Amino acid sequence: QQRMRILAQLPMQEMMQYIGNVCRGVLDAPERSLKRRPADKEALGGLEDNEEDRDYKLLDLFDVITAKDSSGKSTFCERIVEMAMLSMLLIFKDLLPSYRIRPMTDKTAGGVDVKLKKTTKHLRDYELGLLGAYQRYLKLISELATAGLGAIVLGKKARTQTASTDSQLGLSALRCQCELLQAAPHFNFRTSLLTALVLAAAGGVCVRLRAACQRWQGQRLSH
Repeated sequence: QQRMRILAQLPMQEMMQYIGNVCRGVLDAPERSLKRRPADKEALGGLEDNEEDRDYKLLDLFDVITAKDSSGKSTFCERIVEMAMLSMLLIFKDLLPSYRIRPMTDKTAGGVDVKLKKTTKHLRDYELGLLGAYQRYLKLISELATAGLGAIVLGKKARTQTASTDSQLGLSALRCQCELLQAAPHFNFRTSLLTALVLAAAGGVCVRLRAACQRWQGQRLSH
């Protein structure tokens, strides 16, 4: 993908600035950020020379986290991936409503609920888009936690693991799960979050997570 190749060539500081720009763009226009770009603008989406022409999408951060090179390795370094993942955490903590979103059902999808479509279609489309993005994010951080912490997260006998890029990202992903459950215990998919955290606690990850949180707190204070 052309946009990812361009981003991969940016210096660290410029890439950090790009992630910050995406976050501001998403929070400034959340409804628009959940919609896909036209195909003719996808290649350079968010990278236009004129800042006023830039149309940032939440999907841009998903792309940074999941981008792979031809060998299957992450396109971006651990710090960039972690920054994108934590930025999405802050976005969802800000955007998630104080109520559960009712998922689309066969009844509403089939057009039976005509009144809903006429009176609240705009809000409903936004809610479903947000819910779908949140579900995808939960799946992503769950995969990163499992890949990074491996048998520890799964509660198996292996209790030690050397520090690595994957394990650090796994701890970051676990932190995201903790903060989402704390910030939005009422919201959709809380059962999956609880299950992941119970398995992590049973696997002995809590001590390492506390140490990681202290490191993150120190970084936050230093900024």
